[in-house]
Amino acid sequence: MMGFAGDEPHIPWPVKLTMVGDKAALAAQLSRWAEQPALKRILVSHGSVITDDPQRALRKLAASLG
Repeated sequence: MMGFAGDEPHIPWPVKLTMVGDKAALAAQLSRWAEQPALKRILVSHGSVITDDPQRALRKLAASLG
């Protein structure tokens, strides 16, 4: 209901509204992390480890802030 759960990595809308003060800066940071050649996985606090193309996951998260 609040958008926290899902099948794909995402930034829940309540987080975007209340915790992300500068969406452009966060999107830029996510994009920079996606460019790290050594990136193999993303460990998240809730949910499964992202091992299948973590760069793509970060790019999609960055685009969702636009």
